[in-house]
Amino acid sequence: AGRPEDAVSLTFSTGIVFNDSAGSARPLMQGRPEQIAADLRQYQDLGVSNFIIGFQGATVPELLENMERFSREVMTLIPD
Repeated sequence: AGRPEDAVSLTFSTGIVFNDSAGSARPLMQGRPEQIAADLRQYQDLGVSNFIIGFQGATVPELLENMERFSREVMTLIPD
């Protein structure tokens, strides 16, 4: 109350899983990079402007690779 509408933003927290899932029955935020990017764009269309992404990895190098892959293959498909 009493603050500009744009002073509050929506944030969504989720984990992602890279895999070769195909079809509409796949869970959100799982699949190929272009599918994950499409999921994130749907949330943007609903007004979400911030994302907290949880990355998986059994080892630190695997975790870092998933973070780098997200940066390379997903973020480049999402408009600012």
